[in-house]
Amino acid sequence: MIRMDNDEKHLATLMNWRNRITLLRILAGPSDEIDDLLRIANKKIRQLIRQHKEAHLLDAWA
Repeated sequence: MIRMDNDEKHLATLMNWRNRITLLRILAGPSDEIDDLLRIANKKIRQLIRQHKEAHLLDAWA
């Protein structure tokens, strides 16, 4: 279960950074660089959520 705790902490950190980047985008206005950072953060968040769901499903089958 240590892996899950680390994944959850990583997810929380990524979501925190995504929120900060979103706030920066609101304050700074449209920016390709900020949009790229948001895209990368969203992709990483989706990957972690998918991995968590897959691990949870595998645990259910075990």
